[in-house]
Amino acid sequence: MKNKLICNVFAEKDSFTVMIRLSDKQFQEINDDVSDEAKRSIAEKHPGGDGGWIHLRVQEEQQLEDAMTIVRRKVMSIP
Repeated sequence: MKNKLICNVFAEKDSFTVMIRLSDKQFQEINDDVSDEAKRSIAEKHPGGDGGWIHLRVQEEQQLEDAMTIVRRKVMSIP
């Protein structure tokens, strides 16, 4: 497998932020599997190509579950 960027993780005190890029299609595929908070992040994504970048701040378990769902989708798309 080629080297591929999956996400960036920025450590903070008592939390961390995940920055990840997905295509619009990938965002649509996970829409039913994430919280309303994650959906807002997706709706406000920074556009790029056929998708965009989102930042997810993880401080609580639901936010961690959202981040893991999104990262899993990204990993599944790597050939």
